[in-house]
Amino acid sequence: MHNLNASFPDGQVSADAMPQFHTAVPQHTEHDILTLERALREVESRVTPVWPLEDYVAVNPYWGWSDESFLYAARQLAAVSPATLFMSVSHYLQRYQRGDIRKSDINLAIDELVADGVPGSEGIDVNQVISYLQQQAPNDQVKPERRVVWTTAELLDRWGHSHWADVVDQEVGKHCAAYFDQTAAFWRAKEDNWPLYQAWRSAAILDYNFEIHGVGDFRQFVAQLPHDTNAALITLLHSLRVPNELWSPVLLTHAMAAKGWAAWAMYRQNNAQHRRDEAADLANLLAIRLAYDVALCNHHDFHVDWSSVVSKYTAVMTQLCREDVLRYALLKADEVAYRRELLVDVLADSPVANGDTSSEGHSDNPPPLAQMVFCIDVRSERIRRNLEAHSDDVETFGYAGFFGISMEYIRQADPRASARVPVLVSPAYRIYEGYEGAGRLASEAWITSELSQRFWRKAWKRFQASAASCFGFVEATGIAHGMLLALRAIDRWRHRRSADTGRHSRMGGEMQPGPMLPSSCDAAMNFSKQADVAESLLRGIGITAHFSRLVVLCGHGASTDNNPHHAALCCGACGGHAGDNNARFAVKLLNLSYIRAELASRGIVIPDEVLFVAASHDTTTDEIRFYDANQCNARQREDLQALMRIVDKAASDNRRERMATLQEPNAVDLTFRGRDWSEVRPEWGLAGCAAFIAGPRSMTRGRTFDGRTFLHSYDYTADTHLRQLEQIMTAPMIVAQWIVMQYYASTVDQPTFGSGSKTIHNPVGDFGILSGNGNDLQIGLGWESVHDGKDYRHQPLRLLSVVAAPRNAIDVVLARHPQVESLAINGWLELVAVERGRSYRYTQRRMWEELPGHSEFADDVPDSVSIESK
Repeated sequence: MHNLNASFPDGQVSADAMPQFHTAVPQHTEHDILTLERALREVESRVTPVWPLEDYVAVNPYWGWSDESFLYAARQLAAVSPATLFMSVSHYLQRYQRGDIRKSDINLAIDELVADGVPGSEGIDVNQVISYLQQQAPNDQVKPERRVVWTTAELLDRWGHSHWADVVDQEVGKHCAAYFDQTAAFWRAKEDNWPLYQAWRSAAILDYNFEIHGVGDFRQFVAQLPHDTNAALITLLHSLRVPNELWSPVLLTHAMAAKGWAAWAMYRQNNAQHRRDEAADLANLLAIRLAYDVALCNHHDFHVDWSSVVSKYTAVMTQLCREDVLRYALLKADEVAYRRELLVDVLADSPVANGDTSSEGHSDNPPPLAQMVFCIDVRSERIRRNLEAHSDDVETFGYAGFFGISMEYIRQADPRASARVPVLVSPAYRIYEGYEGAGRLASEAWITSELSQRFWRKAWKRFQASAASCFGFVEATGIAHGMLLALRAIDRWRHRRSADTGRHSRMGGEMQPGPMLPSSCDAAMNFSKQADVAESLLRGIGITAHFSRLVVLCGHGASTDNNPHHAALCCGACGGHAGDNNARFAVKLLNLSYIRAELASRGIVIPDEVLFVAASHDTTTDEIRFYDANQCNARQREDLQALMRIVDKAASDNRRERMATLQEPNAVDLTFRGRDWSEVRPEWGLAGCAAFIAGPRSMTRGRTFDGRTFLHSYDYTADTHLRQLEQIMTAPMIVAQWIVMQYYASTVDQPTFGSGSKTIHNPVGDFGILSGNGNDLQIGLGWESVHDGKDYRHQPLRLLSVVAAPRNAIDVVLARHPQVESLAINGWLELVAVERGRSYRYTQRRMWEELPGHSEFADDVPDSVSIESK
């Protein structure tokens, strides 16, 4: 019998022998069943899903804690896992020494924490924070142990310097990878249609691996486990002697220990078509992990002193940690510094500063040549600014990149449907791909060609992986396959040679497949609903009059090779896909004469000479492609060519601006990055994202936000029923918050919420990636997405949301949507209202507090105080 108290003086582990596992399943009480149900619901609410690679979108890994305060989430995560919500102190020291954070910022941050009622904030001052910076930064790697709940494997590793946690992760990982594999594996097992736990149980009974590691009779132990998942969970928790009040923390600990598989299980659980029985995938995963814990307890003959754990867990969750408050003050000071700079730009010398929040669309001036609508993605900020800088003939707007088209898109040669909507929205209708205007024979020829290519690609892949040929594949086809790789490399070289042509826009006049209009008998998208979609889009953008001759809806995508996370660079509002097809479908609706007639009856009159055009911005190369130009008449084609000349100049400037951030010497190399197989940073994506601004373009036009700001067009004076404001605050603002928090988490805690170096990413099952020979799915962004090798490219801040609307209007939306208000009052985003030239922040006590005026910000000079690290 092992005396584990020697290594754990806190008494967490007891040397008392644990009873051996009973083969007979005990009778579970109703109380046990209800306790398990509550515990599983709580754990499920804490685990944020992760989307498959083809639909990969940024998610907020802390979403499950949005109903709790930021500091509470920090405490609970620290109690059950190695996760942290705070950046290193040395990071803030560096920013303070550079003058990015001023002493006045720290002072104001503390004042705001006190006003928010943050416990412990009233007991600190600016001098204590600065002293903490000086003393803690040199010892940043030495962190106090806050962990309370551990898995058995982790405890054994801490006690005996073993590697049981890695072994368990390996065993769980191999079974999950095999079970969840949807498309990549060709050797399928009979257990495919079983629940995860039962499939694992069937395989583990025959698997000697854990016994080879030293746990004897493991297969017999597994054979004695209950067949039912929930019965197994209760039995295993009883075997570990976990008291009922700790069932939830213990299960959460195991979920965090396999956070990637847990996140994938939650995704499947939330998508009903993937469920195989009544037992949820997450519960199955937890049952498997607990089984290994019990087997290790039996093998090492010990159990945990849970009474000590209960008292320590209660203390951690209820008592204040002064270090957390100090780190929180540093985070807040960094956010105050950024807010100071942003509001100076937004409020200084703008119509908004004088109380004018109306849009330019109400001007009596003639409309410009073109009105271009871009996604609110922060990468659009640069291209919009450069377009407007080159010509007054272009007016730009910001709107969610799916353009209100809540569609599930189905390609002709691919039976799988893909949701082209934000992950917070469910598709409302299906749109099919077609070859419109090409005639029946041409359309059928294209479909036949696509299906043929798909068949041969699949056959070739099966030949590579089949049991009969996989080992001889290289010997049989090595030379031919090498020539194929060489041709692909030459193609990329040719592309590089021809990249710097000076043209960054293309007019797609040729016939090409795209979204087809639904038939009139389609109930999900009949005539009335088509008109509703068109009206909602125009009112949401803010273009209901003074139309330009060209109105361009510009989606965006990215072009990269050898990048499993390619979808993360595409449009998040389109579910990780390019926004071109959403734009093309919206344009088709808006160009229909009967839709325009219906819109006119609703007060939106579109002149006949107005043409809606679809386009797509490649954020990797800055090429902008215009679609379906064959619909243009001669005058419209001239207008479009004039617009393309402006776009070429703006795109060229945009590329030069981005070259500095990527340390590229010329534009040719910048264009080639996405086609370079070895490039881990084809572009920076949304790194640096920090703020969301909803207001008229006059509020932001001419300002440089360095690609860090989501810009959504909004005119409060035209929003009489607050429908647009409600839509903005409940959808685009939340999507922006998810994106910001994923970048935040991948920066402050890369080991837990990132995905490590991209150079060792291994796709698994076409739904996720592993890091090297790791065993858990990676849920976040790669290290190279937030760091350039020398310094961070992302500044970890919570979202600053600035809305140009009266406070009472925002109050109405918050009252209707408690979950949105919860983000603000719990510290997951900061909400600022701009009203009559003044700015107000929404406190965590549900009150509005006026912020210092922009003139006060401008007069504040950096401190000369310098702190030297010791």
